Amino acid sequence: WIRDLMRAFCFLYSSVVARSEPRAHKPAILSGLSLLLCSLLLLLLIVAKAFKTPIMAPEMNRVVTGDGIIKPQCDKLQYTSITLPNGLRVLLISDPETDKAAAALNVRVGSMSDPVELPGLAHFCEHMLFYSSEKYPIEDEYSKFISDHGGHTNAFTAAEDTNYQFDVNWDALPEALDRFAQFFISPLISGDGVEREVKAVDSEHGKNLAVDAWRFHQLNKATGNQHHPWARFFTGNLETLLTTPTKKGINVRAAVADFHSRHYSANLMAAAVYGRHSLDELQQLAVDAFSGVPNQELQAPQFPPDIFQDEHRGLLIRVVPIKESHILDIQWDIPPTEPLYRKAPTNYISHLLGHEGAGSAFALLKARGLATALSAGEGGGSLSSRSFFGVRVDLTEEGNARIAEVAEVIFKYLDLMRGLGGVSEQIYAELAGLQELRFNWRDKLAPYSITTSLAGAMAHYPDRDLLLAMYHVPQEFDPECIHEFLQYLTPTRARLTWATRRHEQPAAAANGNGSTQQHPTLAPATAEVLPPPNLQSEPIYGTRYDAT
Repeated sequence: WIRDLMRAFCFLYSSVVARSEPRAHKPAILSGLSLLLCSLLLLLLIVAKAFKTPIMAPEMNRVVTGDGIIKPQCDKLQYTSITLPNGLRVLLISDPETDKAAAALNVRVGSMSDPVELPGLAHFCEHMLFYSSEKYPIEDEYSKFISDHGGHTNAFTAAEDTNYQFDVNWDALPEALDRFAQFFISPLISGDGVEREVKAVDSEHGKNLAVDAWRFHQLNKATGNQHHPWARFFTGNLETLLTTPTKKGINVRAAVADFHSRHYSANLMAAAVYGRHSLDELQQLAVDAFSGVPNQELQAPQFPPDIFQDEHRGLLIRVVPIKESHILDIQWDIPPTEPLYRKAPTNYISHLLGHEGAGSAFALLKARGLATALSAGEGGGSLSSRSFFGVRVDLTEEGNARIAEVAEVIFKYLDLMRGLGGVSEQIYAELAGLQELRFNWRDKLAPYSITTSLAGAMAHYPDRDLLLAMYHVPQEFDPECIHEFLQYLTPTRARLTWATRRHEQPAAAANGNGSTQQHPTLAPATAEVLPPPNLQSEPIYGTRYDAT
């Protein structure tokens, strides 16, 4: 009510001023009225402060579908969600103007469910489902149909999810959807395709070998808790999926069929279907296509949170990258944030850490000539039992020589966020307002992108908030929650990955400007010069690194 009164007084005051004559001719009574209104506004500000009422711009009017799904104001699409008798949830999206239709289906099982003796099996199962089915037994019939009708297909396997997608000319959706659904109803998993698809997986792995992002990800696993499923090699290759299993007498085709039957269940699946058809027509297509998916009433796999233990934190990992670069990546493992999507505590933290204006960590680093870029936020590999928050700093040559100073700036900035004044409601309101604007007036996405993202989101968020959560719109201010997460972002819990090809050179040598490389210790001001790194090779990617 205080904000409403403030808006009313602001409106009244602006109306008075707008209707007034030029200042030189204002009557005295008008000036007195202006003074009175300003005084009342000031009084309301004081009352608002006393009641801790946030001074925010009015919330944008929310657009809600008939099923209660909140959507952007600019969004002309129609949405509805259904749950089939077999437990499979489907989000239907109607777009009368689209030339493309699309669909995606997310299964709540991924690479952390791989058996120990077959690293990469979940990913390999994903590949094998494209081969053929009982209803469409001709090899690659599905992919050929999609390609012949102006579309494309893909899939990806994550730690806890496997997501399948396609798009196609809008009028081919019924036939495409029927072929797609057979992945989950009656795939043949033909033995004839095993060797070919293993080679396809191995080819993917071969391409990843020269990509630093993949190398660093596997290195992160290799330096974590080796008893946790997350630490395993997820992608798979010729050695893990064919050569070694064959030597051990393991039937790989049978292993894939067993994995599919034990983990693929309708109640662990969510699909999104997008087309020019009406919602009623799309619903009938979904019912016809997916009702045959068997429901085994499985529980989603659960995993412990101990990805990193105390001995895996407080580490400096010096790594030699493929690409010539100087990067400091500081990472923390934190409690899972998915259940807190409405409060979005890490969004607030990343908003401030990633800020580039005056007074920011990046502004200071840039002014000192230490950094060219800084980004912060949760990583895309966060899990249901643990999330990852990181700060990445792209270093200059000088920053690479003064690495402890760079780390110290980040840690002290986090100290400021934890310190006097606490969490700012005004800053949170600014963040929420910006995200709401982006949500309401975003560009229209391609059908393929929409269905892929929404099918994945359905595994984590209720239908009502699907779109809001997907676009990271904060909805509830909880300063205690934000402060709790800030307590995890300390030097003793951090893992610092310092990537530069200079690690292949003697570490004690001068860096071209007379400086020497320093260890970003827990007290950087007293850091000592690092000894030469004792480089070893990570066994899967061959990444050269030293962890101390």
